[in-house]
Amino acid sequence: MLTALPLIATTLLFLLILLINVPLSKLKRGLRPGELLIVFIMMLVGCSIPTMGLSEQLLPILAGGRYYATEFNRWEGLIFSHMPDWLAVKDSEAVRCFFEGLPKGGRIPWAAWKAPLIAWLSFILALYAVMYSMMVIIRKQWMEKERLLYPLMQLPEEMVESPKEGSTINQFFKNPVLWLGISVPVVISSINGLHTYFHFIPEITLNSGFPIFRNTTGVYMQISFPVIGITYLLSTSLSLSLWLFSILGTIQTGIFNILGYSIGAREAYCAYSPSVSHQGFGAMIVLVIFIIWMAKGHLKDVFRKAFKGDKNIDDNDEALSYRAAVFILIFGLIFMMGWLVKSGLPIHIAMLLMVAAFVVFIALTRVIVQGGMLVVKSPLTPQVFTIAAVGSNAIGLSGLTALAYSFIWCADLKVFLMPYVAHSFKLVEEIKMNKRLITLSILIAVLVSMAGSIYTVMKLSYRYGGLNLNQWYFKGCPLVPFDYIAEKINHPVG
Repeated sequence: MLTALPLIATTLLFLLILLINVPLSKLKRGLRPGELLIVFIMMLVGCSIPTMGLSEQLLPILAGGRYYATEFNRWEGLIFSHMPDWLAVKDSEAVRCFFEGLPKGGRIPWAAWKAPLIAWLSFILALYAVMYSMMVIIRKQWMEKERLLYPLMQLPEEMVESPKEGSTINQFFKNPVLWLGISVPVVISSINGLHTYFHFIPEITLNSGFPIFRNTTGVYMQISFPVIGITYLLSTSLSLSLWLFSILGTIQTGIFNILGYSIGAREAYCAYSPSVSHQGFGAMIVLVIFIIWMAKGHLKDVFRKAFKGDKNIDDNDEALSYRAAVFILIFGLIFMMGWLVKSGLPIHIAMLLMVAAFVVFIALTRVIVQGGMLVVKSPLTPQVFTIAAVGSNAIGLSGLTALAYSFIWCADLKVFLMPYVAHSFKLVEEIKMNKRLITLSILIAVLVSMAGSIYTVMKLSYRYGGLNLNQWYFKGCPLVPFDYIAEKINHPVG
């Protein structure tokens, strides 16, 4: 499960403390809580890049468009004839082997990937720099002025807490309720795992649903143990709103279906109901406007410090100086804008796409750090919003092609860097260290994770064939953006 609190990072911290740090503590060589949190922060940030965060969106889409192009879908003429050469992999043999595997003795054709990887990684690094600078700028407002709770960070903070004098294990790990809670999903998952291989063992079903409104929609339920555990940390008002508004959205969808009212078909990566999708995105826009309005005084201080060097404004406790953060933000946005225009988007469309994308990034990050939402997803993608706002005719063929490739960084947003950086700043408050060092730790984590995940995906894909790996990332994900854009080209709107 892809979550705002990566289960793999939390599990590794759990095992690191129990299996390594506790024995080392008996020898007086254990890691201190601050050191454990630095390790966790690097794992946390690193988890934002593999799979859906970057590597298994980037590589399959760069190669998948041409691999899945056929005479029937006519992508070659509709899409790929309107794009610059550096935007994706052109070599047909490199593309084929990525999905089907290399012949015996073959080598990864890095030369075919060089131009698109350099181009895309420069854009992604600029995006990450902008996200990081935004979180530096807003940190004091959220943590000190609004005092947001960051509920997801309660778990790692409890895990690394120092044990009492004379003990090597803290109270968190001594709590019998913890182990009882762990045993339930372990037992159920083990039974279901055994059922996969031994069918005489009954499966424990964890999902169900039933149709309503004359079978035009339905109510679907799934038991997720990580979500149940984290929801314990949420406020009751937030827990109530989650299921209440979900039910209200389902009722609205059912009523519209019975009345025959529709604003259009469901779009790529959007919520189950088009009307709910657009309403949800409108709510996100209002939320971001509210966030900026609430922070207007703080933002004035930040920019006054950045441009005038006001000595009355203290930024010594930030991961970057306000001047550095503001200039990284400005130049990062300019670079991203220029890159998108160079890829084929008209400048006003590039601006609209970036605004929509950062509405999603900021709104989801706020929901995560304030509400403790473990699983989040935008109800509407920036691409769908952009086309709905101006129409596909106003974007042009080159612009629509560039919009297809923007699915790499701002479409199926279940995992992205910004909330992990925000959580890192919360954790670092527990560490008595120079806050500027956290920037170096996060930079190392990003670069190592990026290089490692991209190399691993390339190695496995060319060795075994991507088609033999994860079905979604190699057979589903590469099709969605081009199917969507081809449909908009064939049936233009606006």
